[in-house]
Amino acid sequence: MAAVVVAGPRPGAFDFTRSVVISIGATPHSFHIPQDKLTRTSRHFGTALGPDAAAVPPGAINPALTFANVELRTLHVYANWLDSHVLNADPVLEIGRNDDYWLLIKCAALGHLVDDNDFKDAIADGWYRLTHKVDHDRTRFLPHSLITTALYNSVPEGANFRKLVVDSFATVRIGRLMDAGGPHPFNFYVLMAMIDQDEAMNFSTLIIVRVGAEQHPFVINQDVLTRSSDYFKTTLKECWTPKDESEFRTLTLQHAGLKSFNIYANWLHSRVVYTQAKDTSKNSESYVLLSRCYALGDLLLDVDFKDTITDAFVCQVNTVLDGVRFFPNNVAKKYLYANTASTAKIRQWCVDLFAGCKNASLLYDEDPPEFLRAVAVALIAGSSIHHKAMFADCKYHEHGDGEDACYRKRLFSGPAKAADVPK
Repeated sequence: MAAVVVAGPRPGAFDFTRSVVISIGATPHSFHIPQDKLTRTSRHFGTALGPDAAAVPPGAINPALTFANVELRTLHVYANWLDSHVLNADPVLEIGRNDDYWLLIKCAALGHLVDDNDFKDAIADGWYRLTHKVDHDRTRFLPHSLITTALYNSVPEGANFRKLVVDSFATVRIGRLMDAGGPHPFNFYVLMAMIDQDEAMNFSTLIIVRVGAEQHPFVINQDVLTRSSDYFKTTLKECWTPKDESEFRTLTLQHAGLKSFNIYANWLHSRVVYTQAKDTSKNSESYVLLSRCYALGDLLLDVDFKDTITDAFVCQVNTVLDGVRFFPNNVAKKYLYANTASTAKIRQWCVDLFAGCKNASLLYDEDPPEFLRAVAVALIAGSSIHHKAMFADCKYHEHGDGEDACYRKRLFSGPAKAADVPK
């Protein structure tokens, strides 16, 4: 699957400044999940966390909800799915494991409890995949009667999930595939995979990051923060550990901007870059925001984020809106040259872009002198790199060598073709 960087409209981004505390089980265990994520697809949370809801007292920073009859593992699957739309529900990647079916049924029941149709559909797809797994002798296993009984006790009558389970039995002869010689009938790629539970993130460890001079709080999970940032990996190792579950570790980023850090927080969760302006007349401002994001990546020592922002620059310059293509303005160029190292490859991208288009009207007397000189040198050397070819390789990326060094390969690669049935 080809790597794609999306420069989506900013209104689609999540707000990570407000977290909801969800207590589950007889011995309460707390989950801290951004309110925006909970209310995006769940109608139950949309109502429970609305402005008139009892769970949200006036002035509350962290609303609280309790689900006494929901198991820890089930909400863990839901929290990870909200974050990545990946089902971390397959503990050992084996077939014939009834534990997998038990967990999917509990997740389906949770989907009905919180009224989240997207999650229910994801669980149904997970069930389909599980029922179509085959072992070495081409056998596939369906759940035993205790599990189907539990399903009928947990999922409302008339639910499509019930029909799916009935069809699982009605369309096959037990132990045999319908299509005995063909490929796997339904191949899941990156976003529709069931993945080992050990790879799931822990959503019970909350970090508060205070950003800017205003020290605006962002509430983000520790596993998410340390996924690719060497700064957070090091800082959180040295940061004090709270003795009480109600206490949260706090970090301060005084020199980061609110907009750029919110873009970073959204990218950490979705790998989408929300920098595209809705008003096309302000499209040049997107380059300024991208420049600030790149500088933030430098501050946080996050090479994946910097390389993603570089690709977002390329996507931006190749975007034509209402017949107009926008190039980085002198404000963006000044910010880049004032806040990046002289060896930063994003600078070389900027030079190659303007030298390749050979349009003097795009250069200004106010542009950074180092930039103008580099463009002149590139023109003398006969630079001819076209803006449409800049995404083809990793020339402007900061990552090192290695097959999986580039974020595109690690985060967006999927199987080249449907898997064959094992023989």
